[in-house]
Amino acid sequence: MKRIYVLRHANWDFLGKDQLNPEGIGKCKEVAKKLPKFDLVISSNRDRTIETAKILSGKEPKIDDRAGELAMTEEQVSQFNEIRKTHPCGAIGALLAIPELKNYDEAEGFVIDENLNIKEFLA
Repeated sequence: MKRIYVLRHANWDFLGKDQLNPEGIGKCKEVAKKLPKFDLVISSNRDRTIETAKILSGKEPKIDDRAGELAMTEEQVSQFNEIRKTHPCGAIGALLAIPELKNYDEAEGFVIDENLNIKEFLA
């Protein structure tokens, strides 16, 4: 059965370089043990997502500049912009504060099977 895994990048140093921190690398190595062999791996162009994809799959990902874009309604954008101004974690905190913008922990996400059934993938 064919499946599509949509997973979030692992922990990264958001105050420094756009790369995984040691905790993120360790998490990826543990999660990789739970994943099947992939035929195709796609990543956004962010260093942290490319690094996550490589560790999780053991493959060089194809880069798609459309990957990783968060689609929000105008109301959500407005809400996001207001929250990020005062949230201690800025933009990241704002995303987590809006419940309808489901956000997963590092290296977690969801799986879609060929019958379009969706199941969460939790590490």
